[in-house]
Amino acid sequence: MKIRNGFVSNSSSSSFVVAFTLRKTKPCDCCGRTDPDFEEVCFKWREFRETELVANGYEEIVRVFSDTEQVYLDISDVDMEKLRGELNKYQGDDWKLMFFDIDYDDALAKSVLYNLLESKNAILLYDEENKYKGKYHNEE
Repeated sequence: MKIRNGFVSNSSSSSFVVAFTLRKTKPCDCCGRTDPDFEEVCFKWREFRETELVANGYEEIVRVFSDTEQVYLDISDVDMEKLRGELNKYQGDDWKLMFFDIDYDDALAKSVLYNLLESKNAILLYDEENKYKGKYHNEE
C-alpha cells in the first residue's frame, strides 16, 4: 500500500472508492457475455505494481481514510463526512465497497472500471483527482 505524507505530485496511480453491485447482470443477447468481475481482473491477475486493493468494506475504508498516523490522502473533515454518508448508503448484501489504486498505465483496469460505471453496475464514491466528479458519482 502506498502511504502519502502530504501532497505527492509524482504518484504513478490514482485512488478510487467504488460501490460495486453484487446483482448478477443479464448476459448479452448476442454473445452471452456478462460484466467481468473487477476484483478478479484487476487484483488477482494484476500486471501493474501500483494497481492494488487498499481496503474492502466500510470499516476498513473509514479506518484508512481516518488514520492520522499515516495520512493516505488529504481529505477534509467535511469531505470525510460526505464519504461516510455515501459509504453508508451502499452497505449491505447488494453492494461491495472497495478502495483501490489504479496504475496510470493499467489500461485494462481503467477500461473494466469505466465500463462498470457506465453500465451503472458500479457507483463512484470518491476519486482522488476529482476527474470524474459529476460523470460517475451517484446523483440520487
